[in-house]
Amino acid sequence: MTVHQNHLRGVALEMFKVKMGCSPTFMKNIFQSSTPTYKLRTVTEFSSSYPQTVRYGTECISFMGPKTWSLLPSHIANLTNTFDFKRKVKEWIPEGCRCRLCKVYVADIGFM
Repeated sequence: MTVHQNHLRGVALEMFKVKMGCSPTFMKNIFQSSTPTYKLRTVTEFSSSYPQTVRYGTECISFMGPKTWSLLPSHIANLTNTFDFKRKVKEWIPEGCRCRLCKVYVADIGFM
């Protein structure tokens, strides 16, 4: 387990607390629940804020929280007990993260 994977697990835990309503009020105000007006193939639980620049704002909790929550498998995201969620999220290996730390550098091409 890397430090970055541990960080993603912590972000997932905070998102779970927001979902269950046991987080502080300021955290609830950061994340708005997503209510789609029509059916889509992928339904997200939290609406994501989009940064206005390439780098600024992509590492903040308001952007990374919904992205990390979308990486969780559905059997973990649908849990309702905090103890079970903590136990399952410790076993979870985050895959598919698109942050700048997870990008791979290819020689003579750049980050992909």
